[in-house]
Amino acid sequence: MNTTRNNSLPDSDHYVIAIGASAGGLEAIHEFFDNMPSNGNFSFVIIQHLSPDYKSLLVELVSKHTNMKVVEAQHDILVEKDYVYVIPNNKLLTIEHHRLRLSEKNFEKAPNTAIDTFLHSLANDQGSKAIAIILGIEIIFIEVIFINVSFFTNFAD
Repeated sequence: MNTTRNNSLPDSDHYVIAIGASAGGLEAIHEFFDNMPSNGNFSFVIIQHLSPDYKSLLVELVSKHTNMKVVEAQHDILVEKDYVYVIPNNKLLTIEHHRLRLSEKNFEKAPNTAIDTFLHSLANDQGSKAIAIILGIEIIFIEVIFINVSFFTNFAD
């Protein structure tokens, strides 16, 4: 874990960074936070595709790889700097007016859209202060996507 670098941005800059990962992306999440410098101007929201029957230990596991506070996302919680929020199991997560919103996940036989749902709401809520990182098992590098609200909205339609 890197705790010596501090590349702070002006205090008014607060970015919300979504990290989407497949069920097998735990190692990539750990590696990301092991190499994430201290900043104080970022909030992270982790959305991982998990089986509905799986009890996630992500809060405890990620806590071992960062000095930021790592908590399970709660409904209507204000997104604060220097926090990592983890989506609870069996929920959909959105962000509105800088607050996380939880809703029940529909378990019909349909693709898991938890990451898409959050990214769409993040782009609408945070605009140029939204960043998305998508991690996978076989990805050796981390792809960072800066979300432009109009592009993402047009792309998603």
